[in-house]
Amino acid sequence: MRISDMSAFPENLKTQTQIHQELQKVLPGHDPFWPRWIVTSEKRNSGLSGV
Repeated sequence: MRISDMSAFPENLKTQTQIHQELQKVLPGHDPFWPRWIVTSEKRNSGLSGV
């Protein structure tokens, strides 16, 4: 997700932490989405580009 897309999110989903908490509620732990989310989050938090 691009930073510019964040404006389209509801008010309660504006931060990475809020999004992560909501994903934990709605996705099972074995969902194939999780590895991509974790890698993307780690890259974003470490300041790496290419996400």
